[in-house]
Amino acid sequence: MVASLGLELSNCRGQSYDNAISDDEKRDTRNEAGALCGKLEQLETAFMAHFWDAILDRFQATSIMLQKSDINILTAVNLLKSLRAFVSSQRDQFDIYEKAALNVTGVNKTYKRDLQRSRKRKTFADEEGANDVSNLHSGRDKFKIETFYVIIDKLVSCLDHRLSAYKHLTEIFGVLFLVETASSSEITEHANTLVSAYPSDLDSGLANELLQFRSFMFPETDKSPSNMLKTILKFGLQSVFPNVYVALRMFLTLPVTNCEGERSFSHLGRIKNELRTSMKQKRLKSLSLLAIESELVRDLDFSDVVEEFARRKARKKVIT
Repeated sequence: MVASLGLELSNCRGQSYDNAISDDEKRDTRNEAGALCGKLEQLETAFMAHFWDAILDRFQATSIMLQKSDINILTAVNLLKSLRAFVSSQRDQFDIYEKAALNVTGVNKTYKRDLQRSRKRKTFADEEGANDVSNLHSGRDKFKIETFYVIIDKLVSCLDHRLSAYKHLTEIFGVLFLVETASSSEITEHANTLVSAYPSDLDSGLANELLQFRSFMFPETDKSPSNMLKTILKFGLQSVFPNVYVALRMFLTLPVTNCEGERSFSHLGRIKNELRTSMKQKRLKSLSLLAIESELVRDLDFSDVVEEFARRKARKKVIT
């Protein structure tokens, strides 16, 4: 992104906008190109190019990891928390992004706000001569407060909303990751919470199984859920730790990401399409009724109707 910005500026700099595009282009096209080139020369554009290049790079890497099939919810939550911490830390990096933007060749060294004439609001006779608040900040401070900080706060808010969706599940299954450090009373309390959430799959023996499983897994180095499940399967301990086995399977099969359709398509858009623009109301009502009651239509036998239609529309004539 940043490299392409510098290339475009180098192409625009030192020549008129009309000459930067072929002469056979229309004037409107040349004017539009000139306006775009002027946008590229703004300091704010170079700043945002460096800023979004760093932000989107971290978001892209995290998003790819979250879409992997072998990732679990705990890892996803830790990734989102680390991404939130990274975005929050960028709040103090304004000077670094500004310095990088100023080093781009062809970029103005002044903010757009400082190049504009200050607007003075007309005051009436009954008003006091107070200064306009919008003119108290410089172009740098205005861009920092109204654009940079707003973007950071919005990103952090969206990540917090995403983390809140996993908060309930991580609290319920958190007992699976406290088997080493937690006390017996804490394990029992959290285990009972997990059992109450899934009463048909787990029973009250989960707490005792976790206490024994803690001693069994203590020599192991990897305490990830997948490794704990592999250990149970490796040694055939499903009958010894049945509730732990079921809880680990439930945790590892919980989906990390999900998707949904933006909206469902209407049957009317499928029935009355561009090939049926001349359809009249009677036929449209009949086809709509068939589409709505599609389950009943599939069970109907149309063989007699097809034979009767073929007999009436047959073009063959018997020659005597």
